[in-house]
Formats: sequence, C-alpha cells, structure tokens
Amino acid sequence: MTDPFVQFPTALLEAICRAKLGGSEVAALLFIVRQTSGYRRHETAGFCSLLRVAEATGTSRRAASRAV
Repeated sequence: MTDPFVQFPTALLEAICRAKLGGSEVAALLFIVRQTSGYRRHETAGFCSLLRVAEATGTSRRAASRAV
C-alpha cells in the first residue's frame, strides 16, 4: 500500500483558512494542490485542464472555470 497522505504546504493551508472561498473554489484548489505538491511536482505546465478539474470536483466546466 502506498502512503495515503499528501504533503500540503503549511503557508498555503493557512492562506486557504483565511480566504473567503466557496465550495467549488476549495475543491478546485485542493485538486490542483494534489496534482502538484501531492505528487511532489512543482511545474504545472500542461498538467491540468478545466475538464479534469470539473471531472475531479463533480462540477461543470463553466463552474470549474469560475472556481479557478
């Protein structure tokens, strides 16, 4: 079994806690963090389309676009 935990930057977590984000925005942000820091990737070029964000968060592409 692989490690079920994701490394999450503390400063980013604290900023999220202070931000006034809606549910779709939080979901999109967490998905993007998972796709970058969670896999220890820090370059984001071409990794994540709006369709992938929408599918992962259960929203429409339009909602994903607004959230991002």
